[in-house]
Amino acid sequence: MTPERLGWLNTETMLKWAGILLVVLAAVFFVGTAISRGWIGPELQLTGATAGGLALIAGGFQLIERNRPWAAALAVGGAVVMSICAAAANAGLDLIGNDAALVALAIVTLGLAEVSRRLSVQSVAAAAGLAAVLLPLWILSDDNPPPALLATWLAVLVVLASAFAWFRGWAASRLATVVAAALVLAALI
Repeated sequence: MTPERLGWLNTETMLKWAGILLVVLAAVFFVGTAISRGWIGPELQLTGATAGGLALIAGGFQLIERNRPWAAALAVGGAVVMSICAAAANAGLDLIGNDAALVALAIVTLGLAEVSRRLSVQSVAAAAGLAAVLLPLWILSDDNPPPALLATWLAVLVVLASAFAWFRGWAASRLATVVAAALVLAALI
């Protein structure tokens, strides 16, 4: 490669990224140690993860005008984190019941649909729809829910997601939600 193409790769840039990497590794080590020693309980873990998801979405809003691909990536990351937090409050951490977890997941999914609409980023809607299809299986995994409950959840979700994607003109979101719901229904049968 020519030196002009590697102009961004200099000692200052490499040291900056190495410093960022070291700070991230130190934070991961600290949080891992704090959790294993009981310094950070499940409530604080969930609060921190939720704050991180919201920060990713906020970063997407900040970058939407300057760098659309990074804005979309941050918003999708935030969408995934927020959806998992809604499910983990029940399935992973046992902080809330199944009904409350499903309501939390529905609220998060609706909020992410609004984020997707405001940012005009189809991938956020697709990630939220996919999470809303799959995460109820994790939330309800211990209770052996009646298939009719899951089928109703999926039917309502597919209708709402399809209508939302139809009005936005987003074929990929419509297709992803319908295919994921069909696969889940096939697995339940």
